[in-house]
Amino acid sequence: MSKRNLGLLAVMFVLVLGMVWNGNAQAGRGASGAQRWEYLVEPVPTVAVGGGFMAPEKAMQEMNAHGAQGWELVLASHGMLVYKRAR
Repeated sequence: MSKRNLGLLAVMFVLVLGMVWNGNAQAGRGASGAQRWEYLVEPVPTVAVGGGFMAPEKAMQEMNAHGAQGWELVLASHGMLVYKRAR
């Protein structure tokens, strides 16, 4: 892995950690009526057809299934999808 990719991965980690921290901080203020969130981080579904990779239609089905469960896509970057939903 190149230094650039490691740097981007570190930035993504910090962003996700910040979102989770923010969600936990809001959870601590539950008495004030602040919205509470939970987060889901998954790898981007591979969309190359053939060789056992996922077809685009299957990737869309998986993303739509998350939406049906109340997950909202908030970030798609560097091979990761970050979803959030209200607790």
